[in-house]
Amino acid sequence: MVVIHGGWLLGNIAVGRVCLRARVPFVITTHGVYIREVLQRRALRKRLWSAGLERGHLARAAAVHVFFPEEQESLEHAMKMRVPTIVAPNGIAYSEGVAWNGRGGYLLWLGRFDINTKGLDLLVRAIERVPASDRPQLRLHGPDWRGQKDRVRGLVSELGVEPWVAIGGPVYGKEKWRLISNASACAYPSRWDACSVSVAEAAAVGVPILVTRYPLGNFLAARDAAIQVDANALRIAEAIPRLLSSEAAEIGRNASIVARRDLSWDAVAASWVDQVAGIIDA
Repeated sequence: MVVIHGGWLLGNIAVGRVCLRARVPFVITTHGVYIREVLQRRALRKRLWSAGLERGHLARAAAVHVFFPEEQESLEHAMKMRVPTIVAPNGIAYSEGVAWNGRGGYLLWLGRFDINTKGLDLLVRAIERVPASDRPQLRLHGPDWRGQKDRVRGLVSELGVEPWVAIGGPVYGKEKWRLISNASACAYPSRWDACSVSVAEAAAVGVPILVTRYPLGNFLAARDAAIQVDANALRIAEAIPRLLSSEAAEIGRNASIVARRDLSWDAVAASWVDQVAGIIDA
């Protein structure tokens, strides 16, 4: 079996056709590219591409792998596609020896500096809305994306919150785990997202997390494993005191249990293989 990653790519469609000629089944792992919010970006271009290429590509797959049921619903309703579907989130690797301690006294965000998708403007504006006497230190770490890190710096300057917001580079390995475990809390206010590894890793360590209404956020919040708000700067600001309160420690403990039970690679791989086997056997 061949696994093809992503969508809206001519190369993927070519690989799918090669698989068909060789009589090798293929699975498309979508990485969230068929959720409604993504379909609404360059919507006309996507509708034309879908009519000519994408729908046929999806229909020829042995199965489409989505991370959460919301993506399956979007395929059915927004794309008008009913295809065999595998539902399994991204897996995460974590160290058993790493646990939340919160000693750093800062609010942390890790990820790609994609302002609109990741809601970075919302997070910075939320910090500005918190009274200065209660305002936490916010640390933002990750790789630049299309020059947007400088745009975040510009927003921080415009809002006058430079003393409270630190913008850093990507972190990996032990330094990443140190940053996560020492954070008072983590905030991931994406407008949409597929299955953010950063969110799941913070959950596994037991950090209190703020999320918005994307599939992984819904998954955690439904299990009392995250504080969930609308993707709105005011609502995020209102939630920050709760996120930094003693109450949030219990949410972090729930997050660790849920992430280690349901998002570990062992659990995810077993679920994926079982579902693939069921589709092939059928």
